[in-house]
Amino acid sequence: MFEFRFRSSSSKPVREEATLCRLIVSLNEKGILKSARDLSLGGIGIALAKTVLLSGLGIEADLSSLRTERNDLTLFGESAASVLVGFTAENTETVRKAAESAGLRFYLLGKTNATRVLEVVGSGVRVSFDEMSGPYESGLESVFAL
Repeated sequence: MFEFRFRSSSSKPVREEATLCRLIVSLNEKGILKSARDLSLGGIGIALAKTVLLSGLGIEADLSSLRTERNDLTLFGESAASVLVGFTAENTETVRKAAESAGLRFYLLGKTNATRVLEVVGSGVRVSFDEMSGPYESGLESVFAL
């Protein structure tokens, strides 16, 4: 899995967002992508959690390349112009080259496994599928007393 992020120093973010979208579509049409999640609602933390919940796989993620001064911003900072995508290990260089050729930043963040646990190395975050699935599936019921 990795994250694409456009270069924030550019004065043309809309053009770069369109480039990001075209790249995701192109990689998907070639059958390279296994998953894709934007980071606009909840950031990388929520995207990783949803990937575990919807795939039934585990993830060991290292976010040190994205680390900010605050752990909450690293995990939950939202960005409409970033995408977490999954692909097989043999496609790593293909995806990296495609992202860099498009002028996008590429961050290799981790790998999936069979543990059904989301672990963010060095952050203290380690949560299982079972711990996440209940609140994910029925969280609004308790809020709205359904």
